[in-house]
Amino acid sequence: MEKELGSLRRNRTSNTSQSSGFERNPAHVAMPDSSELIDQLSLLYELSLSVGATLEPAENAAAFAGTLAARKDLEGAAVWRWNEAGNGLHLLHATPSSYAEAEALPADHALVQRLRADASVSAHASDPEFKPLATGRAARGGALAALRLGDLGFLEFYDSRREAAFPPRELRQLDPVLVKFEQALRGGRSHQQLEEEVERRVRTEEALRRSRSQLSALVQNLQDAVLLESEERELLLVNQACCDLFEIPQPPEALSGADCAAAAEAAKHLFSDPSVLTDRVEVILDAGEPVLAETLHMDDGRIVERDYVPVDFGNETTGHLWKYRDVTKQRRLDARLQERERAYRRLVESASDIIYRCDRDGCFTYVNPVAAEVTGYTHDELVGEHFTTLVRPDHRERLVRFYRNQIEEEISDTRREFPIVTADGDKRWVSQQVQLVREDGAVVGVQAIARDITERKRAVEALQKSEARFRTMFERHSAPMLLIDPESGAIRDANAAAAEFYGYTDTEWEQLHIQDINDLPADEVAARRADAEGGEQNTFVFPHRLKSGETRTVEVRSTPIEVHGTALLFSIIHDITAREEAREKLRRSEERWRRLVESNRDPIQITVDGTIRYINPAGARIFGAEAPGEIIGRSPTDFAAEPDVLEKLRARNRQLARGEPTEPMEHTIQRLDGEERTVVSYSQPIEYKGESAAQTVIRDVTEQREAEEELRHLKDFYEQVLDAMPIDLAIFGPEGRYEYVTPSAISDPERREHVIGMTDVEYAQERGYDLETARRRLNAIRRVARTREMEQFEETIEDHDGNLRHFIRFVTPVVQDGAVVNVLGYGLEITQRKQTETKLRDAKEQAEASLAAKERFLATMSHEVRTPLNAVLGMAQLLARTDLTEDQRSYLQSIRFSGDTLLTLLDTVLDFAKLEAGEVDLEQVAFDPVRLAHHVRDMLRSKAKESDLDFRIEADPQLPTSVVGDAARVGQILTNLGSNALKFTDDGSVVICVEEGPASAAPADDPETPTWITFRVEDTGIGIPPEQQDRIFGHFNQADADTGETRKEPREGTGLGLAIVQTLVDQMGGTIDLESTPGEGAVFTVRLPFATDGAESTWNGEAISGAGPDLAHISSPDMPSSEEAVASALHEDPHEERLSGTRLLVVEDNETNQVVVRDLLVGWGAEVDVVGDGAAALERLDTTTYDLVLMDVQMPRMDGLEATRRLRHDLGSDVPVIALTASMLRENRQEAFAAGMDAFVSKPFKSESLYRTVAEHLPEAKPPAVPMPDSSAAPSSSDAPSVINLTFLRENMGGAEAVWDVATTFRDQADAFVDDLAAARDTGDDGRLGDLFHSMKSAAQLVGAERLGQLAKTLDHTDPPYPPDRLNAIAEAAREARAALDERIVDLDGG
Repeated sequence: MEKELGSLRRNRTSNTSQSSGFERNPAHVAMPDSSELIDQLSLLYELSLSVGATLEPAENAAAFAGTLAARKDLEGAAVWRWNEAGNGLHLLHATPSSYAEAEALPADHALVQRLRADASVSAHASDPEFKPLATGRAARGGALAALRLGDLGFLEFYDSRREAAFPPRELRQLDPVLVKFEQALRGGRSHQQLEEEVERRVRTEEALRRSRSQLSALVQNLQDAVLLESEERELLLVNQACCDLFEIPQPPEALSGADCAAAAEAAKHLFSDPSVLTDRVEVILDAGEPVLAETLHMDDGRIVERDYVPVDFGNETTGHLWKYRDVTKQRRLDARLQERERAYRRLVESASDIIYRCDRDGCFTYVNPVAAEVTGYTHDELVGEHFTTLVRPDHRERLVRFYRNQIEEEISDTRREFPIVTADGDKRWVSQQVQLVREDGAVVGVQAIARDITERKRAVEALQKSEARFRTMFERHSAPMLLIDPESGAIRDANAAAAEFYGYTDTEWEQLHIQDINDLPADEVAARRADAEGGEQNTFVFPHRLKSGETRTVEVRSTPIEVHGTALLFSIIHDITAREEAREKLRRSEERWRRLVESNRDPIQITVDGTIRYINPAGARIFGAEAPGEIIGRSPTDFAAEPDVLEKLRARNRQLARGEPTEPMEHTIQRLDGEERTVVSYSQPIEYKGESAAQTVIRDVTEQREAEEELRHLKDFYEQVLDAMPIDLAIFGPEGRYEYVTPSAISDPERREHVIGMTDVEYAQERGYDLETARRRLNAIRRVARTREMEQFEETIEDHDGNLRHFIRFVTPVVQDGAVVNVLGYGLEITQRKQTETKLRDAKEQAEASLAAKERFLATMSHEVRTPLNAVLGMAQLLARTDLTEDQRSYLQSIRFSGDTLLTLLDTVLDFAKLEAGEVDLEQVAFDPVRLAHHVRDMLRSKAKESDLDFRIEADPQLPTSVVGDAARVGQILTNLGSNALKFTDDGSVVICVEEGPASAAPADDPETPTWITFRVEDTGIGIPPEQQDRIFGHFNQADADTGETRKEPREGTGLGLAIVQTLVDQMGGTIDLESTPGEGAVFTVRLPFATDGAESTWNGEAISGAGPDLAHISSPDMPSSEEAVASALHEDPHEERLSGTRLLVVEDNETNQVVVRDLLVGWGAEVDVVGDGAAALERLDTTTYDLVLMDVQMPRMDGLEATRRLRHDLGSDVPVIALTASMLRENRQEAFAAGMDAFVSKPFKSESLYRTVAEHLPEAKPPAVPMPDSSAAPSSSDAPSVINLTFLRENMGGAEAVWDVATTFRDQADAFVDDLAAARDTGDDGRLGDLFHSMKSAAQLVGAERLGQLAKTLDHTDPPYPPDRLNAIAEAAREARAALDERIVDLDGG
């Protein structure tokens, strides 16, 4: 090989005799003295050890400042930290303690201001700026230095003996350890905050416990049925109203902890539809959304409304609150009101008079059909028009003034006649009555009933013509007389006697109908008029109403007459009121007496001369008799229970005998059965059947007195309870006035009595409180009283100290007999809860940010590992094409085997990170679950053969052949479980069972009902001990049972396989169970739900990701083993010449990776061009035609994404573009496709993967045959960084020519790197520097330039500006690597 290298070297134009950048004279860098370097390292070491040993910031500060002062022989050192308010700093520690003469520094101190802008400050007393910067003893002279500690504060030290300021280099020496010191201080602060948070949480939980107790007492007093259950449906709180509604005999306090589901099952028979307490409840709980006023019908006809509110803590539901209200009376009342409204509308629409409404401005808002019929205008023509549109012009102004005055003066009712003009110009007269319309007490318009009196007007005119013939007789008659139109009932005339009797003037008579004075129904009055007109009857008795409102009974004699051809009724009226009243009075008196005495619930007795002569049935019962006859004839004194009562009764009898009134008397009687009752008797003298008698009414008040006593005790008790409660509670009247208030609800408890009768607004005005808050409360109270719906709201108020306090207010109606009698208002302070919620939300956001940072870190690490790994695996694939010895084939097998292990481990960690971050989207495809299980078995079969295990599938033949779900993720679950079973089973069998179940409770024909399929993986392996089974699904956990057996091989893995399985099963809505006995095996049972929409299976067995993360390598049974693959690779390449005739462009900034990709493609027969960035690629593509482009994503000058976008848009090219990148983030893949790329190949790639992707996207390419398997290995490195190590190139490149190619390519890259680095530094181009570091890091590691690679990697992860010493170091490392590479190649050539 050395001779070949020498020959090749002599034949190349770029040989070592040519000049290169390594021969230039680099600038000499001053190196520190070795003893000084040792002292510096020792100082940093001791300072590093001084911090982090404790979580107390002050102790860390003391240790650090003391060590620094002692080691650097300083006179003083101090640590200052920003206070919590951020308006100044306080002294955390000073060494010695007398150094700092003040405990705090203001934020505007000159030193603090300087440190805001600069990371460090160094000054000396000889400097003019020293004095304002000095603190403490430093003001006396000497040197002062301060170093900023991030945003925590700063470190200050001082030495009066120094003659100059501390040099910057000396301060920068402390940078590495200051980072650790800052981290220790941050950790200490976080620890303090954590302890404070724990203490606050304990206080919060105690407050919540008290609040719950108070809430329970309050709930018990609510009339609505209230029930609170936990997330597991365990009863937490229930009131008596709920027990009564569901007919639960136990008291509420005995039900705590009961199973709500079982209770609902027992009570469902009370409802017309029992499912409302079972299935419907489950639906509501699954939805997790509030439900308000859901109507339920009970079996006894009652109607209740149900409310449901999930009780949330953060984003998690922790309980369920249910409330039931009996709304039977309300619903029935609503139905009656609706029926009345419909009847009223029918009445209005069918009325014979004009009915309309106007707003305050006089515009029509409603007119009935009669209005349109009389006026000749349509409904739509009238609505919106002013009412004067219909009024005759000469009457308009007077009417406007008249009705404006009615509205402004709020005159409730007026009557007026006026002429109107119809649509066809006809003039008609109307008489209308107008009433005000009010809403919420304010006048919003008027409503009117107008009658067409045109005919009456004409009749009056006719009567006037014949008036002379009978006016004298008519006017002079002493009896009231009326002339009535028999058709309309209009009163055409009335004499003076009628005017006097009824009280109407002549003008008023003209506007009246007989119906206006006759109180009988209109149809009955009309019928009587018809009888009189027909002569069938001429004498009637009617109730007539006078103008004063008084009703008189009159006898009317009506005779039909004709006046000037007009038929009228001539009626003579006689007032018979007195006669009828006397008759009616007598009748009512007798009836009243009879009903009063016989049916009165109060006992009534009549005594004559001390003997009971009459007693009603109620009176007999109060004395214990079944009939009055048992009592009549006895004396009331016979039932006196005590001697003093007997004397009182005798005294009252004597007083009654004298005819004197008596006072009510409360006393005790003894019934016939011996029972004593408390009664109150009322006696008065009367005449009974011609004799002087006494009437006594007796009222039994026994239960009333007992209830009053009990109520008095209860009132005292509840007032004491309410007064002691720390909640704001008040009882209001329906109008919002206080009737009761607890002391905690009034800032001055002594004013409790004063506030009674006031509203919140009145009290706020008096006390000078916020009126807007008071108005909102008052409006809520009145709204609840009106709507009968409970309301709750939150409000924030400021207390006397200026602190904001948060409350939740509840306002609920108190309904009795269908009417709201009171409104209950109560409030709970939730200030601490609000503060806790804010902190929890902040903590959640921090956790999410931490999770995202972790994901980015893993993705970045993946990119950094995959970039060099791609070169390693690529070189291994090229090596497989060369002639190898048996030992070399074995080495290659190990490289490829270890490469697969590393790549699998990397993919597993990334997959787990994506699952943990919730970034895995479940696909929905149709697949056959049994076929999927067989596919997993085929993938794992080679591992089973190695251990000679019985590996089989057992499937239920009745399983559906097509279900819808994520086939790839199900395959991943089975592969992980199967891999574990094979790994931990040395002999026996591994069985994957597939069967249907468990059965769903939903109807079988329900399309929404999922099909549950059970996958069970059984093995006869070592088993899992019980104590390890609880943590087996955790992160990075593996279970291993010590069975005493000798293992065939070590059990290796990441410990993430089962954690991934658990996460996937949870995301799919399934379950996973474990049963295991050590030494006998384990059974993992997975149950998953799937949709069955009848679609045929479309899954082709691909895309099972993460297969076998805990196995080092799994070969497909369709592929040769690793040994076979290496052997076959030594003799033939199945892709050789497959790409013959194709021209490809490789765009890659890393020159080493350029070589790998180019040599693979050239080996397959392709013609390959290589460029280093996107801009160069566009220049080539603009002038040259290629069949396909392989494009790196991250490159200098122009990245692959921008190059692809310009290729598509600017050049209009559709040439296939395949992305080459080490990134595994989903968004990076999405960005690649969005930019216009056609495919995605991840580094490190396998040769068959690269070939398949290229072949699939070539024009008219056929799908390639299954290529040879590929193994890859990670490069090994020495324990310490070396200048150059060509071992990797010797062992992994395919022949001497490939070694020379890579080595000389890197030499040229290193040469150019030094020049480009110097140019970028001179121009300050940080972007170009970053591109250089990114390109160099993987290339240097590939050729074994470990020191150069580590420096490039460090700088690639450093934000600019880059430290000058690091830039000098990497330039020197590049020159060293260039020189060492020349020497090694010379050695090889010389050898």
